[in-house]
Amino acid sequence: MRIVFIVGAGRSGSTVFAQRLERAIGATHVGEMRYVWSRGMAENHLCECGAPFDQCPFWTAVTHKAFGDATAEAGERFARLTPGIDRMRYVVRNSAPALAQRAPGLAEWGDIVHSLYDAAAGVSGADVLIDSSKDPSYLFALRATGRFTIDPVHLVRDPRGVAYSWTRSRLRPEIHWERRFMNVRTPRKSATRWLSINAAAAYYRAREGRATLVRYEDFCAAPDRVLRDVAERLGTASSGHGTHGHSLSGNPSRFETTARPIASDESWRDELPAADRRLVSAISAPLRWRYGYR
Repeated sequence: MRIVFIVGAGRSGSTVFAQRLERAIGATHVGEMRYVWSRGMAENHLCECGAPFDQCPFWTAVTHKAFGDATAEAGERFARLTPGIDRMRYVVRNSAPALAQRAPGLAEWGDIVHSLYDAAAGVSGADVLIDSSKDPSYLFALRATGRFTIDPVHLVRDPRGVAYSWTRSRLRPEIHWERRFMNVRTPRKSATRWLSINAAAAYYRAREGRATLVRYEDFCAAPDRVLRDVAERLGTASSGHGTHGHSLSGNPSRFETTARPIASDESWRDELPAADRRLVSAISAPLRWRYGYR
């Protein structure tokens, strides 16, 4: 099973990038697979198609194919096992096969997760799934199972743009039973998270040597060229078949029926206070310069 995994900090444009990559390589974008259990099965968020998770024809077929009448039981086991496997503190352990295989519950956790991905691939009919979960701890956990062929795409965005985006809250339409907004973060916390997540993603690239780096600003400036380069780098040989429009979790823009022109949001240059810009720049400096953000 082949997974193109988009890894990077939140608010880095992963949703729009994944949607465009889905079309470019003929894959199926399943959204943030890490949250299928909590936001899909437990909380019944809306799918990209507009239907609640438990009424979406794609996801109901996937869960039935994967677990039959034992879906709830599988979700409970996943929730019980995850805290000991999918956490940033376990990244180093999960990067070493000999250590990872001794992790309590990893084999069982891997069986559950593999069943879900396998069913998604079977129902969609696609050779490649795109997972925009972003979290490097989840990427390392998937790798530790030894059950997947994973092609990470490390998506990075200017940390000052990320920090500014986290100061703005947007309505979350997927939570259809009440009016709820996206979380906000302080610039300090955003910068710290940006640094730790991208450091973990860089660590994966250094160990595995098979991750494609994409700057979001470059993608916005020349989307067709960047997507073509990514497809060539991945060596993607997809059937071109697949079930589309059923991603779960991610930016609210996935519910828009008309595709927006791709443009990098540079409003942070004028609207992020100077003191916050300096703070974010200082915290992110160890990696910011490496990615060309002067």
